[in-house]
Amino acid sequence: MTTEIDPMKKSRQLIFFGLAVLIISGCSAVPVESRYGQVVAKDTVSVPQITEVKKDTATPKPFSFDFSPHRTWPEVKQAPAEIAKRNPDYWYTLNDDSVRSVHQAYKIAGFRILLHTTDLYPEADSVRTAVYLRTNKKAVYIDFESPFYKVKVGDYQFQRQAEELNFQLNQLGFRNTLVISDSVYVY
Repeated sequence: MTTEIDPMKKSRQLIFFGLAVLIISGCSAVPVESRYGQVVAKDTVSVPQITEVKKDTATPKPFSFDFSPHRTWPEVKQAPAEIAKRNPDYWYTLNDDSVRSVHQAYKIAGFRILLHTTDLYPEADSVRTAVYLRTNKKAVYIDFESPFYKVKVGDYQFQRQAEELNFQLNQLGFRNTLVISDSVYVY
């Protein structure tokens, strides 16, 4: 009774044996001197050698550079007497009368551009930020008229000025804008 080994079983045993040999030979140890003895790692940063200096050996060198020929003095000229006119917007001294003039805002009937109406404040705020960044207009307002937030731009006394800004906003990509009459600030 001879038993024949299945060729499939024989090939599996052969593959298993080959894998075992590879694993064992791959994990074998390499002598230390061949791994670390011959290869020298180079540092990328060079550290300078610090030497100790004693008081007896160090001699200070005298400082001999003269700065006097290189020294310059600014020339200050007096303003001519005919420039006695002063700008009322500048503050010159503590007891100056121009300090007492204060710019005050008044509310009058005028025109603004209605850009956007929404019931969400974050959406209205994002529209206000977009308008401010694209036009650099400081007069961008969010008015709450229950239940909506309305984003409005401008403080104009005349409708023609508001229509010009409305045209510019349409050119910048803001659609469905509307010129409305509103109370505006005048300085």
